[in-house]
Amino acid sequence: MADSVYYYKPGVFKQYLRTITDQSILVSDALGGFREIRSLPKRLRDLAVQQVSDDPKLIEEIFQSLISGMQPESRYKLPYDKEERQNEIIDSIAEVFDIDRQNTQCKIVTGIYKDDKTGQQFPYAVEIAIAPRKDLGVENAGKVTFIGSVNDTPAIDGGERYFQSDLCVYKWTDRRGDH
Repeated sequence: MADSVYYYKPGVFKQYLRTITDQSILVSDALGGFREIRSLPKRLRDLAVQQVSDDPKLIEEIFQSLISGMQPESRYKLPYDKEERQNEIIDSIAEVFDIDRQNTQCKIVTGIYKDDKTGQQFPYAVEIAIAPRKDLGVENAGKVTFIGSVNDTPAIDGGERYFQSDLCVYKWTDRRGDH
């Protein structure tokens, strides 16, 4: 998936440009993965990163050109078929656990998060599955095994700390504002 200027605040974008290792490459090459690059004027695309990284006005001009050139993504575009991916997830769970496939559920939810305070917004996808195990008896009724993963990287502890941390690394609020 291509990067987007909408993932960055102006200060973070400035830092991004300044930390590019090869300062001799063109801005167009440095930002080639940004979906908004097509909207950047040629005179800015053809500058070397080195010419831009020490000039806050040029960085701001590039940032504003990218922002104003394209609207932010209005929906998350999955690189796969949802139903096919849901079946893949169930198959993956079934490789490790003896599950009741008839009662297994999997859902992929997509959306756009928008922070009105900062103007940042980004698309997201959440994959979730629940699968009753057939290999456990009634003495394990109600037992849940949580397998967490963020950005396709499983945590060492199984993922629980992502969601149960005192630091509230990942927390959501509902429409009423409750966590």
